[in-house]
Amino acid sequence: MWILWTSLSLAGEIDVWRARAALAGGDLYGTLSHLDLALTEDPADWSAHALLRAALEQELPWLRTAVYRDLAVSGSPDQRLLAQLALGESLRPGEGVDPVLVALALAQRHLDQGAAQASLSCLEGVVDPRAVPLRAQALAELDRARPLRREVREALRAYPEQPHLSAIALRHQQDTVLDFGLRSQALSAAGELLVGEEPTTVYRAHALYLSLGERELALAAASRLDALGEVQALAAHRSWSDAMTRDLGRLLALQGSPKLLDGATPQEQARALTWAAREKSRKGQSRAAQALWEQLLTLPQVPSPLYLEALLALEMDGRSPQQLLLEAEELRMRVAMDPLRQPDTLLQEAWLLSARSHRRLGQLEQALAAADLAAALGAGGAALVLQGEILEQLGQGAAAFFAYAEAASLGAEGLEMRLERVAPVPGDPAAVVQAIPKNSPAPQGASKTSPAPMVVPGTVRGLDGPLSLEGHWSVVVFWASWCPPCRVELPEADAMAKRLEETGIQVIAVSTDERREDALKYLSSAGLEHMQQAWDRDFARAIDVNALPTMIVVDPRGIVVQTLQGYVGEELLRIEHELLEECGTGE
Repeated sequence: MWILWTSLSLAGEIDVWRARAALAGGDLYGTLSHLDLALTEDPADWSAHALLRAALEQELPWLRTAVYRDLAVSGSPDQRLLAQLALGESLRPGEGVDPVLVALALAQRHLDQGAAQASLSCLEGVVDPRAVPLRAQALAELDRARPLRREVREALRAYPEQPHLSAIALRHQQDTVLDFGLRSQALSAAGELLVGEEPTTVYRAHALYLSLGERELALAAASRLDALGEVQALAAHRSWSDAMTRDLGRLLALQGSPKLLDGATPQEQARALTWAAREKSRKGQSRAAQALWEQLLTLPQVPSPLYLEALLALEMDGRSPQQLLLEAEELRMRVAMDPLRQPDTLLQEAWLLSARSHRRLGQLEQALAAADLAAALGAGGAALVLQGEILEQLGQGAAAFFAYAEAASLGAEGLEMRLERVAPVPGDPAAVVQAIPKNSPAPQGASKTSPAPMVVPGTVRGLDGPLSLEGHWSVVVFWASWCPPCRVELPEADAMAKRLEETGIQVIAVSTDERREDALKYLSSAGLEHMQQAWDRDFARAIDVNALPTMIVVDPRGIVVQTLQGYVGEELLRIEHELLEECGTGE
């Protein structure tokens, strides 16, 4: 590993600023290298550890855990306390720990947990510059809908060179009246810092301009740093947050011919284009969305998950299987060359895409080989069901039966009719599926006993008030306005809801859109009249919904008895039939 965690010695405050600049520029290696220097002289440097946590949490969370697990055991008392904070453990200050560091760590923990008032209590009587931004952040959290308190304003005036204070103020004032006096004060302070001869002061000016959104002035500060011999990569703008990227993508979608944004990194351009394509799809502008997805594929350094999302959207829009085969191979190459990303899921999807494309071309042997590779990489039931379908087309009924049976053993449902169709011997396919042992793979070292049943929260946040799941059989469909497969499935689920209206079985569509307004806008023109509607991201997170669309069937006790990911199509009729039989209303 490039960082010698066991021999930490500080080169000075300048290295923390260089690390900040490297992180803003997307240079993770440079960030960690400078933090290594910063921590060698002061292993408990608060600002260096805060930046280290942010850098590793953003890019390499597994490395963050490894580093701080080691410090929690072999570090100094101060380091052990900082390790407990980084790992989310209960803070247990030992003997010899700096009392100010204890107060800072406790205040930070309360802020992370959303307890601003408790954070302020921890900082009571603490006179230390490191406590100023924590206190300002806590006060801003308590006063979200009101102008900033005098104390925060005084902190900004006392420490104008601390850009994170200005960032807190500006972030707070997005929902309140903008204080132009504070902005002018911050710009004036940055100007004074910019003309200094010490790189540290110019770094502060650069960071302050970034927090104020002054791109041209930030570039001027970067040029000044270059003149002072600072060659560390610097970003000309603050890295875009997820919310900012979403909003920029929606602005792009309003343009007749969306154009890339000047000054953005390739990754930011890709994320903005992705949101623009989702927005076009949500509005039913499939041709415009297709053009954006195609444009995304031509960008350099497109993150592999976004590349895959574009391919799947283009596949649904009828892209030629020959082109998809080439692009699936490109995706596999990207994943293989990306050392920071766990590739298994992306490789599974890439091989499944190849299998479907070969199948569309009538190349069944190649399709079967691709599906085999997806299964070998852990694609599970999806790959095995596809294998079974291809084997059926090849006339290999017995082999198809065993593929479907293995898929059932991994939890795939609704395969009874297929098993009956290809069964090599007479028998009840339902009994065959019931007899198959469930072989869901467990993580290494984990127990292979049956998992505990998943219990859902008792209520869902409906658009017109709480919806209870207790005492009812319920079908819950998770969707989002930007998801093309969701827009295919929702009308079919709504039709099922209409057929089930007299049975007491409820069908609930739960939007996972980031904004409630997006769900309402789509629903206003979708013509869905029979399902109950909800917007509840917390409910989706509580049961770990990680793909859209996802459908679950919940029994009257609140236990999930079925989970289906992706567009389920013909499976809806099977679910409806089984529910009617369970409730005693079937024929």
